[in-house]
Amino acid sequence: MASCSVEDNATLDPVIETADLDLTALVSTSGWNQGGFAGTWAAPEVKTADGRTSQMAEIYHGSNDGIAETGVMMQQTLNGLTNGKYIVELYANSLYTPNRGFDSDMQDGATDVAYVFANEKQVPIVAKVAETTAENGLYTIYVKVTDGTLTLGLGKNKAGTNWHTIQIKSLTIKDQPVEKEDPQEEEPVEKTDFTDLVATDGWGGAWCATQYAPAVTTADGRTAQMQENYQGNVDATGVLLQQTIEIANGTYNVELYANAFFTSGRGFESDMQEGAMDVAYVFANDVKCPVVGQIATATEKNGEYALEVTVTDGKLTLGLGKEKAGTNWHTIQIKSLTLKK
Repeated sequence: MASCSVEDNATLDPVIETADLDLTALVSTSGWNQGGFAGTWAAPEVKTADGRTSQMAEIYHGSNDGIAETGVMMQQTLNGLTNGKYIVELYANSLYTPNRGFDSDMQDGATDVAYVFANEKQVPIVAKVAETTAENGLYTIYVKVTDGTLTLGLGKNKAGTNWHTIQIKSLTIKDQPVEKEDPQEEEPVEKTDFTDLVATDGWGGAWCATQYAPAVTTADGRTAQMQENYQGNVDATGVLLQQTIEIANGTYNVELYANAFFTSGRGFESDMQEGAMDVAYVFANDVKCPVVGQIATATEKNGEYALEVTVTDGKLTLGLGKEKAGTNWHTIQIKSLTLKK
């Protein structure tokens, strides 16, 4: 039986290579009609895949009529696109803002009220009862364009929310022909920064703080608030905040923002000394690093801690815990996760 090697096929016609093509620049950050463009509302700026920094576009209703309104809230249409399969990433939020003279019976976390859409494809938005948001929701839609037209937007299926925001993160068309490059011209780049695997809002048992501390910046360019665990006493010990990610085996450098406080004047006491190093710690799997205990009611600057850890089973757990009583307010956020060469 004849055999055929790679070298034997060298004279055949080359196979057309394909890759995903970023078309985010086609989407206007200020082109969401019906809602207008918000420049100063209380939320962090977002960044698009093509490098633009933008506020969210919003539509706000200050009445029960706004709560009851359904249908499309904001949208924009792109024309003249190449037909094909697209991936859309949208920042979006849908909120009921209480204490403003009108009511809603919507439950926090409802997924049957609002949605983002790309043509006929819809993805539910997690609706919230809140007056502001410290981190925008992110939603992905897979859609096929057949007539060169793509409409993106946010709508409502039922009453419940009155404040809605949207902004583009990325628009990608899949499997577009690309020119084959000479593999000798460019060496492949090994990925070493894995910060993007760590969710800034994924610290179990936490909620996102919006006012008490300055925002931090992760190594992959995200702006995020710290995540916190606050308790009305100082006695709890053990793991307070953590998340687990799947990652290739190897040795990693981890940098974490973290704090551990005793907040005085709140009806409970602690005998912890300012600067204590034996109360709280950050950890990466079985590697621990002490967190400096502080007596304070707020922080202007978050502590930074570095750990080196070897992953052997494809899993990395990061977090903050306590060895002994003393602190009641604990915060953490990722700064960087890199593979050590």
